[in-house]
Amino acid sequence: MKELDIKNHETIIQANELSRALYSCTALGRKIIAFATTKISEKKIEKSLFGKLNTTYVPSAEFKISELLQALDQDKDSGKNYESIKKAVSSLRKCSLEIKKGDDEFKIWNWFQFIQYSKAKDKIELHFSNEIGWALYDLKENFTALNLKTIGNFKSFYALRFYEIALSWVGMKGRNGNKKGKWFFQMTPEEIRETFKIDEDSYTGKFGMSNFTKKVITIPIDEVNEVNKEFNISVTKILRGRTTVAFRFDCTETPKESKKLAIAKNDEKENKELKREINNEQEKIAELKEKHLDYWQKIYDFEIKQASLFDDEKTRKFFAENKANLALLQEFSN
Repeated sequence: MKELDIKNHETIIQANELSRALYSCTALGRKIIAFATTKISEKKIEKSLFGKLNTTYVPSAEFKISELLQALDQDKDSGKNYESIKKAVSSLRKCSLEIKKGDDEFKIWNWFQFIQYSKAKDKIELHFSNEIGWALYDLKENFTALNLKTIGNFKSFYALRFYEIALSWVGMKGRNGNKKGKWFFQMTPEEIRETFKIDEDSYTGKFGMSNFTKKVITIPIDEVNEVNKEFNISVTKILRGRTTVAFRFDCTETPKESKKLAIAKNDEKENKELKREINNEQEKIAELKEKHLDYWQKIYDFEIKQASLFDDEKTRKFFAENKANLALLQEFSN
């Protein structure tokens, strides 16, 4: 399942309204949008109009093609990979986004107002449409954090979209009747077709619904559960007679592996105190790592290179992880 593996551990912040919007593009195109979102910044544009210099600012992302290929874990010396990126970037000009407000009201934007690709300059420049770009750039609440490494591992566009939509409802976890670590969302077949921009003529006829269920829901959801380690999704059909009127997607948070030391009744007093101290430190590290994952990853990546003197990979990882944990405690502990 490893078509693309984004090693960068940043997250992108995206409005829930955008996560649930109606759009379609290639899986690689969506990954480029996700990568561009982490690079988004203000770009100053100056234009001369009737002898007067006008200054505007647009939400823009500019990065090297080689940097993108590295993030996608693709060979930077392969002409085939450059060609795939070029085609995917070109396809973004057709990628639009639609937000519906009921049956008779909607808004449509193109993701980008300007796209530039230059292999000779090793450069991609993307100017987001204002409404989408500023929502991504300066969003302070009602957000979804998308893990880029997870996004990078998806092959199916449908799987990627289900992951996106599921995360947009994570705010309901443990609320409104949901149990701790659980939440759900429901979509009718029509809503799924509309959201994924699936043609009305697709999956029709005698076996239309069974094919739709298999190819649009079952296979993509299986991929979500295989690629994503944050939560699991189970699907239930909602029937009216023999007709499928909706699908319910129940999401369950993946339990975090406990690394606590067990304290036995017959432990010596000193051992109990030492174990409690270690457990408290591990809890603190886990909290800090969740808040400052980018910092931790940067230290870990550096230390894993320094640990090359160890032949055993397990030892290298242990060494780098402990160095990164120590750096977290020193930097962020009060």
